[in-house]
Amino acid sequence: MEKLGVWGRFLLMSLGVCFVLLGPAEARQRGLCDFRKSPDFRVQTQFDTVVLNANMTIDQITQLAKRNNSVSLGRFNTLLGLATSEVSFGYEASIQFRTLGGRVCAIPRRVDFTLAFRKNTIYVSKETAKQKCTYHQVLEHEKKHVRVDQAVLRDYKAKVSRYLESAERQFKPQIYASEEEANQAIQSRIRQMTKAINTQISESLRIEQAKVDTPEEYERVSRECNGAFRMIVRQRRQRR
Repeated sequence: MEKLGVWGRFLLMSLGVCFVLLGPAEARQRGLCDFRKSPDFRVQTQFDTVVLNANMTIDQITQLAKRNNSVSLGRFNTLLGLATSEVSFGYEASIQFRTLGGRVCAIPRRVDFTLAFRKNTIYVSKETAKQKCTYHQVLEHEKKHVRVDQAVLRDYKAKVSRYLESAERQFKPQIYASEEEANQAIQSRIRQMTKAINTQISESLRIEQAKVDTPEEYERVSRECNGAFRMIVRQRRQRR
């Protein structure tokens, strides 16, 4: 019987098509282990609306950055703002099965990949939000980080689409001892794909975001607003 299987995030469906195995030979089983269509791999992207938060102090934003490993805090004595997001590359998949005697032929039928940037938030510290000029400068700097996220998202949608076109052709029907074994093996293979892509995305973000947080950029910002930033930093140090 041919059907679509369930495992983890897999969708269950059934197709009422039956096959009779004429002999137990492995060669004959492999000959019948075939599907007319290759797997259908698709990728979509999601970028949540950016939320602005100006209700946290410099100290609170610094603690948030430490928890999230958002920046290399050793480079910056004072975090006046922060841009954060939750990046994920996940999938939902359906698997097609065909029974061959006591064994199972299986192949992914469709896999929907989603590259998402969720919970996108720009934090502007309370101290800088008190003045229009400092608020604007910090906000514009953090928007640069958001634009980097958006650029990486666009870039990787194209890269992942090309990668999946190749992966579709590489996925061939395989014979397994059971549906459970097939589910586990195919899911593991897809999971390895997503893990590798997640690693590449994280590294690209690290490199591209570092191009925003340069000494020159921070020096430029510090000179704006008639010395207001230096005053904010000085007052913070005096309170500590």
